[in-house]
This record gives sequence, C-alpha cells and structure tokens, in this order.
Amino acid sequence: MRTLSKIYEFLLFLLMLAFGFFWAVHSIYVIYSYLNSYDWVETPSQVVSVNFVRHDDSQGRQDTYERKVSYKYSYFGQEFLSDRESFGFVRFFSDPNEKYVSKQTINVYVNPNSPSQSVIYRFNGATFLMQLLIMLISFGGVYLFRPKWLKNITRRSSKEF
Repeated sequence: MRTLSKIYEFLLFLLMLAFGFFWAVHSIYVIYSYLNSYDWVETPSQVVSVNFVRHDDSQGRQDTYERKVSYKYSYFGQEFLSDRESFGFVRFFSDPNEKYVSKQTINVYVNPNSPSQSVIYRFNGATFLMQLLIMLISFGGVYLFRPKWLKNITRRSSKEF
C-alpha cells in the first residue's frame, strides 16, 4: 500500500507540474503575441456576424456560451474577413450579450506586414492575471505535493548554504 501512495503522490506532482508549465508557456505566448502586435495598425471594421455556441455541463444543464465574432475590414483596397477576437483562449460568458451586433463598426488591429492577420483585442489584463494566478497556484501545489525524495534533496541543499 505504501508503494501505491508513493506512485499517486508522484503522479499528482507530475500532473501539477505539467499544468503549471502549460499556463507558463501560454502566458509567455500571450505576452509574445502582444509585443509582436505592438506596431499593428488600428483599422475600422464591420461586424458580419455574432454567434453564441452553448456549452452544457456534464448533467446537460446550461453552463456557458462561447462568442464567435466575424468581421470584415479593408486594408489598402483589399477586403479581409476574420474571426480572431484575441491571442489567448476563446472567451466564455454566462449569457449571450449584445456587445457586438451585425453591421456594427468596431476597431481591429491589423498586421501591416500580413494584412490577413487581425485581432480585436491584443491584450486582456484580467484574463492574463487569472492565468498567472492559476500558474502560481499550480507551482505552489507542485511545491506542497513534491515527493518525499525530492523534499530530502531540497532540505539537504538548503542546509549546505
């Protein structure tokens, strides 16, 4: 039984470590994308369609809605169609909202080097802070649930200093 608990302890450690690294890499991706889009040109565009896809929980009850926005814009005489809202994950809402409606004019950011690349939001501070919080909690869990042999190594190295 003792061996089985060591295996579970190690698997929990690896799972939390992988979860923490995933959020760390995604946070780096969001920052990298934001910095690369810093010189993108703000361009007026027109909302073509707004759809909300319903996502139910495991009991079949209403859970959340995913917003899918498509918009068109002109850049140097060429017209483009895009549906990218941000650089991170898709955004979910508890209820469909009226933030965007068809034929509404909004500003989007367009890559001048590749005009087919555009985004509505380059950076969302609240989402990014939530990612950092999840990452820190994951790494805190990694530290708390580290295997006993790893605890012994960290204790030995701290006594040497």
